[in-house]
Amino acid sequence: RGPRYRLTKLDIEGNKVAEDAILYNNRRCSRQVGYITSAMWSPAAKANIALAMIETRYLEGDIWAEIYYPKELRPIRKMARCTVRDKPFWSGPGARQTPPPAT
Repeated sequence: RGPRYRLTKLDIEGNKVAEDAILYNNRRCSRQVGYITSAMWSPAAKANIALAMIETRYLEGDIWAEIYYPKELRPIRKMARCTVRDKPFWSGPGARQTPPPAT
């Protein structure tokens, strides 16, 4: 056995910020598998990225986010596919260089 939930990096399709979204194992929202703790559009990575708590047994399957965003004072619901990331969201060319280059 191990931990029930795991803090995971996600790429979310589209450009709607998924702050506080609920995660499901399919598009029909039949089983809740986690939730997003923080999300933002990253201009450096040019992607919609998030950190999420996901049940460990569902990390390998499909993950869908139920996102609500305002449009003309009404909440609009959108389902977006999520991709689990193992590598850093972004790594610049000199990120691991020691000592840093002189400017």
